[in-house]
Amino acid sequence: NIGDEFKSEILKDFNTKDVVIFCDIEGDEVKLINSHNLDLYKNSEICMELHHNGKDHNKDIIPNILDKTHTTNLIWQKGKNFEVPELISNISHLDILLSAWEWRSYPTPWLIAKPF
Repeated sequence: NIGDEFKSEILKDFNTKDVVIFCDIEGDEVKLINSHNLDLYKNSEICMELHHNGKDHNKDIIPNILDKTHTTNLIWQKGKNFEVPELISNISHLDILLSAWEWRSYPTPWLIAKPF
């Protein structure tokens, strides 16, 4: 459990543990995971909602960063037929619905990334 602001460097303390990163950080995805700190995430599973980060969309950036260390899959929201990623399939029904419904004016796919 992280009791404060998450910083990528904390992953150094968990290099022998199974780690899942679940995040929805409204466009700051490239501030969290980038080519400078990718090595810290190489053993972590990642479930991340991808947003615009100004002029670009992180769906076009983050998968390319992770392709050296992870297999990636984008899950596109399809209204009521939203395919629930296995990673969140056991959370409450309300949380699953909220993960798919945010009144966005543009698509925000979920990235599922698993280490090689």
